[in-house]
Amino acid sequence: MSAETTFDNCNHSKDPVVGCALEGIATTVAGIKDVSIVIQSPQGCASTVAAGYDAHEVDFTKRKVGCTRLFESDIVMGASDKLKGMIKEADQSFDSKVMFVVGTCAADIIGEDIAGLCNQLQPDIKAKLVPLMAGGFRGNAYDGLEMGLEALLPFIKKRQTKRRGRKPRIVNIIAPQANLNPTWWADLEWVKQTLKSLRIRVQTVFSHNTSFEELEQAGEATANIVLSHDVGYKFARKMQQTHDIPLILDDIPLPIGVNNTTRWLKALAAHFKIDEKVEPIIKQGEEMVVDTLRKRALMIVI
Repeated sequence: MSAETTFDNCNHSKDPVVGCALEGIATTVAGIKDVSIVIQSPQGCASTVAAGYDAHEVDFTKRKVGCTRLFESDIVMGASDKLKGMIKEADQSFDSKVMFVVGTCAADIIGEDIAGLCNQLQPDIKAKLVPLMAGGFRGNAYDGLEMGLEALLPFIKKRQTKRRGRKPRIVNIIAPQANLNPTWWADLEWVKQTLKSLRIRVQTVFSHNTSFEELEQAGEATANIVLSHDVGYKFARKMQQTHDIPLILDDIPLPIGVNNTTRWLKALAAHFKIDEKVEPIIKQGEEMVVDTLRKRALMIVI
């Protein structure tokens, strides 16, 4: 039976292992400290949002999530009033600067006008409402991450004055949570510590443990670095167009393994013209890898 099944349109949801767009949006939102999320969905979708917060290991008591808990009758009769009530309640309870109002598969089926509803309610809501639609067939978790990142773009302030002379070494890091390595927190920390040792300041991480003030000031960076081969490039290129911040290191592999890490560090040093500073870091890293492998009596493949 399955051999006879064909799917003529596979533009979305290609990988059954990858979660839906809602999970991607939630993972972006969960990385920002001062925002909340309201989902127009059955209660089961709350577990998908929870997975986004789990990815950042956010304390359960600090998660600002509201769910309309749609039932069959809501799908049949409509649930706009239910969503309005949830937004108002969440605004009072969470007191967040920004609230993402996300429609899921159920809202797609109803045909809920999330954007129109948010525009109607905005004068009565303290939080800035950001409408998004993340129905399952709109894409997978990677697409959701892109949606979430794009929704952050209007909040990034543009640099008021033009820089003269040599540009300062300031970077934004984009989409570390989209890394396939399940210990991406350690990868991110290594990158941040390495940049610090090279006197390159990390302005904003999109997004992990990020304050809204840091997000607003992302326009001060002089370069963007994407830490994923799957997510973040659309966002980075839009930032290049709107904020004149170039995307660097986008044409080489991520710093995984000795050779790729060496190549990545040399490209980083070449961009900022600090080649002499990066050589000791490369040498130290190679020695650490070799010593570790020798102690474990493993074959060394570099």
